[in-house]
Amino acid sequence: MASECETLTPGMRADEAAKCILRRQLQIIRANESYIAQDVNPEHLHKFRVAVRRSRSALTQIKGVFPAGITARFKRDLALVGQMTNELRDLDVFLLDEPHCRAMLPENLAADIGPLFACLREKRTAALADAIAFLDSPRYRRIMADWETFLNKPVPQNPAAPRAARPIVKIARKRIHKRYRRIAAEGTEILENAADEKLHALRIECKKLRRYDATIGD
Repeated sequence: MASECETLTPGMRADEAAKCILRRQLQIIRANESYIAQDVNPEHLHKFRVAVRRSRSALTQIKGVFPAGITARFKRDLALVGQMTNELRDLDVFLLDEPHCRAMLPENLAADIGPLFACLREKRTAALADAIAFLDSPRYRRIMADWETFLNKPVPQNPAAPRAARPIVKIARKRIHKRYRRIAAEGTEILENAADEKLHALRIECKKLRRYDATIGD
């Protein structure tokens, strides 16, 4: 298991703070693995995936604090973990929406949607089996073991990464301000031209800022 994470402080070295943040997410991933395998509640898969996504987001947005090769390797690994649970989560979302879908139909037609959801439940059974097999696979165990080893390794006294020793507060402020300015600029453009692609781009930028804030803030 990942070691207990210390409290973040503004003056903490960026690489140390990043590892602290990422260890917290790893703890969430590990805590929900067995519940996914037992199929206790779809919420456990959701928490698992959020932690994986936040970990990838942190590696992407807290730039220059780890060696580039290490960052690239674990971004690929975490992307694979997310991809292997995509179908199961999609099916969970569809099935959780079944009562709402039935309620939208006239009473005499509500039963007709039954075969669709029966098919989705069959697909979910198969997707769950695939996800469980992946979580129990040597590849997944190796990814998580390597990730945990890296996160628990003390930061180097003289780091090679260019921003590793900088205070985390300076990096976080700069990143948040840059993202905010981009959102403000794109928002101003939308006031003049609310094209769908511009709205979509603005939404993506807002999501990135929200994820960064959630990852740092937690």
